Amino acid sequence: MIGADGTPVVDIAAVRNTGCGESPAKVTVDAQVCNRGDVRVGPGVQVSMFVDGVLGAVGATTGTLEPGDCEAVSVVVEVPASPEFFDLEVRVDDDGTGVGTNRECLEDNNSATQQDLRCEGIG
Repeated sequence: MIGADGTPVVDIAAVRNTGCGESPAKVTVDAQVCNRGDVRVGPGVQVSMFVDGVLGAVGATTGTLEPGDCEAVSVVVEVPASPEFFDLEVRVDDDGTGVGTNRECLEDNNSATQQDLRCEGIG
């Protein structure tokens, strides 16, 4: 999925408040997953979401990604209730256990992190 230039394959596009007042608190994570390589990637690329290092959910792409294409993957995850801060990490080509299935030129640029988030401050 990744070209040899090292450009990240995933970006956390948004973290939306979809249940911060609920118990347990929840947010929706919108991740932008891109094919930075030069070979088509089929559907089903797994996207794992971690809250404070703990697996929260696993989503997947649904379409074929041609070189240069991107797809939004949205997943709801539980987060600590406010006022606690939490870190969010998104990993592409990860089934939640650190295992990926896609051959890549680079394996070390498949994640994005946002730190010190707080449910109460998410719009």
